[in-house]
Amino acid sequence: MEITREYRNKFLSLEQLRGYYIIAEKIVQLIENNSTVKKIVKHFLVDNLIKYGRYALGKTEFKPGFVSSIITRSFLSIYRKTGETRREFVRANGKVV
Repeated sequence: MEITREYRNKFLSLEQLRGYYIIAEKIVQLIENNSTVKKIVKHFLVDNLIKYGRYALGKTEFKPGFVSSIITRSFLSIYRKTGETRREFVRANGKVV
């Protein structure tokens, strides 16, 4: 998961970051509490985001496949659109994004 954190910190715009936290706050507990959902999310989402992130961060010379690129770009778009719905978001830890 270090790849996803590094990618988030280096490449996400303020709107994408805000959307990331808004979405995460709503779905992380659902994912953590359901092993089937957790496996599906890991296989179809997280693994593809990591492939894309490794390449973008220069940690591999292998380009991510079409599926990884589409999934990553789609989620970045969702994050951005969600983040644009608010001027700021207060995380559970009190940090304002």
